[in-house]
Amino acid sequence: MISLENIVWKKVESSQIAAVNFDNKEQALFIKFKRGQIWQYTPFTFQEYGKLQNASSIGKHFYSEVKKIKTGIKLSDGIRFKK
Repeated sequence: MISLENIVWKKVESSQIAAVNFDNKEQALFIKFKRGQIWQYTPFTFQEYGKLQNASSIGKHFYSEVKKIKTGIKLSDGIRFKK
């Protein structure tokens, strides 16, 4: 399992996704959402990562081709608001 501190994020243009990372050894896609949550999706191939990077809309591609199909694990809760 990759350490969250060691992830090198690639910023993306998306209304909900802040950055992505692909780990070939783990065959995993990591998604950092703009609200700070981090998710890992497996199994994920280098070819699938290329399709995500080249999609005209990363968010639409993620929701239709990754989130609905791949196994996702929430690694970090992200932003917490004080009341």
